[in-house]
Amino acid sequence: PVLVGEAGVGKTAIVEGLAQAIVEGNVPAAIKDKEIISVDISSLEAGTQYRGAFEENIQKLIEGVKSSQNAVLFFDEIHQIIGSGATGSDSGSKGLSDILKPALSRGEISIIGATTQDEYRNNILKAVSYTHL
Repeated sequence: PVLVGEAGVGKTAIVEGLAQAIVEGNVPAAIKDKEIISVDISSLEAGTQYRGAFEENIQKLIEGVKSSQNAVLFFDEIHQIIGSGATGSDSGSKGLSDILKPALSRGEISIIGATTQDEYRNNILKAVSYTHL
């Protein structure tokens, strides 16, 4: 799911509240064992000056989530994953969204995102429409 709303309305607070409810056991059985992990995109990109280092960081994250089977990744400002980490079409370097898509489509990882209406419209919807051309 993606929480969409204006800046400051409490999208992140909703996810934090969900995480707290999970810790306290005040959630349905289907999610009682889940753990929400907040992902900082800039830290995934940090120190990745070499081609492939960013992809390696993401693959490690995905493998960790897959092995735990209980982790849900939270991306605040999820619109930033589109193109994040890509170094251009000629370099062969994939962006974050391209790396996550296969694991998402296979149901191997779960994601919660938060973004503003403008960023959702201008980035996420456009990216989705391009994949259906």
